[in-house]
Amino acid sequence: MIRPIWAAMFQFAPTLQAALTIPDLRIIQDLVVKGQGWSVLPDYQCTEALASGRLVSVTRAKDAPTNNLYLVWNKASMRNPRIVHARDFILGLFSRKT
Repeated sequence: MIRPIWAAMFQFAPTLQAALTIPDLRIIQDLVVKGQGWSVLPDYQCTEALASGRLVSVTRAKDAPTNNLYLVWNKASMRNPRIVHARDFILGLFSRKT
């Protein structure tokens, strides 16, 4: 996640080598808040920490690149009402924000 966002924000590829690779954004945020390094985090992950001053952004939010998400499903699985409900719930979450 860091390399493409860094390149989009600063117009050059990062030359830094990661010391750690952690697959959980919550752990990454916790480490950064505790002063153990820096990272690129999605806005939904760090809104509270930014508002409270526990994290500081080095860029303006309006300059940040977007990341498109796609929800896909197999038509045959739509026979299961639970899957239909889960799909509709997720779609409803995003349609309220537009």
